[in-house]
Amino acid sequence: MFGKAQLATRRREGRAAIVLLVVLVASLIAYKTGPALRAIRTAQSTGRLKPRPYLVDSTLSAKPGVLWTEFSAYFRIIWPALAFGILISAAARMAIRQDWFASAFTGSGLRSTFSGAAAGMPLMLCSCCAAPVFEGMYGRTRRLDASLALILAAPALNPAALTLTFILFPLSVAAGRLALTVAALVGIAGIGTLVSRPTTETPEQRPSREQQSLFAGYAESVLHVSLRTVPLILVGVPIAILIFNHLQRIHSFGTANSTGMLILFLGAVLLLPMPTLFEIPLAFSLLLSGGPSGLIAAVLFVGPAVNLPSLLVVARAAGVKASLLLALLAGGLAAATALAFSH
Repeated sequence: MFGKAQLATRRREGRAAIVLLVVLVASLIAYKTGPALRAIRTAQSTGRLKPRPYLVDSTLSAKPGVLWTEFSAYFRIIWPALAFGILISAAARMAIRQDWFASAFTGSGLRSTFSGAAAGMPLMLCSCCAAPVFEGMYGRTRRLDASLALILAAPALNPAALTLTFILFPLSVAAGRLALTVAALVGIAGIGTLVSRPTTETPEQRPSREQQSLFAGYAESVLHVSLRTVPLILVGVPIAILIFNHLQRIHSFGTANSTGMLILFLGAVLLLPMPTLFEIPLAFSLLLSGGPSGLIAAVLFVGPAVNLPSLLVVARAAGVKASLLLALLAGGLAAATALAFSH
């Protein structure tokens, strides 16, 4: 039980954390908006989008040093957004102490799921960079549905990515991407019901320290989130790139009519870490090569939705079962769509 003084301190810290959270989210949106608007203008004027270099030519993927080149290129692109993700997660862990703030994410079923999606959508983070935010939210709320919805919606419902999708792709493909994301969110509501921690487990609590300053508490939260997420991202990224490069060397890998080849391709895309908007040129290349609309919509959805590093973070925070169910949900929806609309 908290005394009156402790309750007052807790509420004061919670309000300050909410202000900090709002400032960080607003700063992230400002940081993301400029490049997003430039990408949209480019797409409107040229009819295509050229990404910054990330993956090198697959014919070179076996040469020494190429994996390091791709690994370093990826982190040069995402590190500012990853830093934002950690800082936002740390602020969210403190802000969720406020009951009225936490109540939006601690309901049940679709309400909690779509609250998490609404919180993730404006962040416009790739899956790796949204992973720390997942860890922070789940650690405080133990609501798997809201937390998974946030980590999926941040990349998959990115307003800039959706706008570019409707500009560059046929309406059926763009609508397919959006429908797959909504279906995944509905599925996440079901996962939240199927996978739960023991009832005796309570949300993590910060150690009680009298006279601890707000700054010290926030610094502790930043360190906590960093230690629980960054090592997994650093390990997961090169493994996923290596898998993708090796599978990509299969002849006609991306456009094979074989069901097995298609499933392998989507599996590699699911694991591959993608910077924000990277799925657009990847899917557009499939469109130019005459790829089927179902495969293109599947790549647009599953590419940003999850990846190996974010799945590792989910597994550590919420358990392997939750991570596998998320991967199966995203991969299954993508594969079913690609197979159903393969002509």
